[in-house]
Amino acid sequence: MTDHVPMGVTTNSILGDLTIFVSENVFSELLGLDDRVQPGNYIYLGSSDPLKTQEELEALDENNMYIYNLYQSRQQSEQLVMLMSVFVYGFIVLITVISIANIFNTISTSISLRKREFAMLKSVGMTPKSFTRMINYESVYYGVKSLLYACR
Repeated sequence: MTDHVPMGVTTNSILGDLTIFVSENVFSELLGLDDRVQPGNYIYLGSSDPLKTQEELEALDENNMYIYNLYQSRQQSEQLVMLMSVFVYGFIVLITVISIANIFNTISTSISLRKREFAMLKSVGMTPKSFTRMINYESVYYGVKSLLYACR
């Protein structure tokens, strides 16, 4: 029994797993294995330079050896997350820019279509200050109305 899990041993069960470490002789005696069955052997290595260690292990040229580099796998995962983040944030920025351009286009079109109305209001005595206040109130009204629709 141990509180420290050896390197390379993972538990996937919620209830926990029972893992027994024994020599090959004891393993053969416990399971009654004959010479034809060979259990899988795993070696877990810790290294300060994992890429160089992988190159040295690959240079051994063992046909039945599979090398899994956790460091390299983690680097690839981080690069994939970075790539996806760039695309997602780029898409968000693009949609935001399109939305802002649409708002400015709507406002400028509305003002250009209402030029006659504005000219009539100015001719009956509306001051530039009151005209600016009217436009500001309309903008706030449209913004609050849009916010209420968006919150539903």
